[in-house]
Amino acid sequence: NPSPSSPVIFQSYGTGQATLSPGSTSLAGSTWCWISNSLSTFTVQNLNFTGPNQTTAVGGLFIYNTIQKDHHLPAFRLNNLTISNFGGNGIWIWGDDDGAGFDNFVIQNNTIHHCSGGGPASAGIQINGNGFGLGWTNPSFTTCSITNNLVHDIGLVGTAFPTVSVHGILIGQALNCNVTINDVSKTGLGNVDGGSGTTQPNGIWTYDSIG
Repeated sequence: NPSPSSPVIFQSYGTGQATLSPGSTSLAGSTWCWISNSLSTFTVQNLNFTGPNQTTAVGGLFIYNTIQKDHHLPAFRLNNLTISNFGGNGIWIWGDDDGAGFDNFVIQNNTIHHCSGGGPASAGIQINGNGFGLGWTNPSFTTCSITNNLVHDIGLVGTAFPTVSVHGILIGQALNCNVTINDVSKTGLGNVDGGSGTTQPNGIWTYDSIG
């Protein structure tokens, strides 16, 4: 059985990054290149995820936990991935029920660019759960690391969202989540603030998080 010290590994065979494009798997009207539902102790590395365009609601990787409230799954790692040309999130980590989520995961050495042009509330890397306010719900994510990622050209100029909603890196409902040495630029493209018409770029944004 897989364990944090001996995970299941998904990667390219040989040298270089194998390219993966979205199939027909549909979730809430969106297609994803990679979906992981309530799995743990795995690594995805050395792969190239490429979408069809930046205007369709198609995302890169969607990793989520739907088991039950406050249930956390351990230890996955996303390393040395290239993710581009998606209208949705490049990477989305989600806890479906209040407090459900993941512990001790790592997102590092990835390049995410030209994503999040097809809909609101999206990001190059998005980590959040189905709950707001740590005063009444437990954190969905604990002791995670988002390190040494290159995130750029997130959002799409000419796509005017009704609220500030596109980000380079977005983190919510997290406890002790370490975000270091990330290069984030040209993000929030196309955002407008409450109909004022002014561009509001967001690089890295956290909410309802501690540490």
